[in-house]
Amino acid sequence: MTIRYSITLILFTFIFCLSCGGDSADPEPDKTPVPPGTTSSVDSTSGDDRDENSADSTEKAAAAEIITLEARWSEGDHSGELKQDLVIYHEIYVHSIVQARGVDPAVLNRVLYSQYVRILELDSGNVEAEAGLNGVRAWYETHGMTMPSVCNPIDFLPGHAPEEAPDEADE
Repeated sequence: MTIRYSITLILFTFIFCLSCGGDSADPEPDKTPVPPGTTSSVDSTSGDDRDENSADSTEKAAAAEIITLEARWSEGDHSGELKQDLVIYHEIYVHSIVQARGVDPAVLNRVLYSQYVRILELDSGNVEAEAGLNGVRAWYETHGMTMPSVCNPIDFLPGHAPEEAPDEADE
């Protein structure tokens, strides 16, 4: 089981790195700044679209793994390894959704709230999650909205959750 999670983690890290940095074999994209509110002249096969598709698959893969791991947690497995894996996959999910485009900011901040709170429940010293949660709190305060009262660790962006629960028979 440990090997499976190690391989999965390496795979997700690789996918995440590709979505962040692109493929070094690709030609350098046009660095011309694009004014806010306009679209770039990037064609549909360019790096930006590949990055978006890769980020989407990273989100869904991380969400599927979170569902599996949270199910194990709820069944009473509170091992240090599971705790660490949960933190890693919640972080991968957060990193991938903060890049999401066209998402209602209220929905995004609700999901980020749940993700950051869950990370801090598992790792109270996580500086990145604390900073993220403070950012979410500031957003709610700025918009005069009430913070969510419930943290749902499997709260995902609409359309970004896996279509079906992962099959646990392969373990």
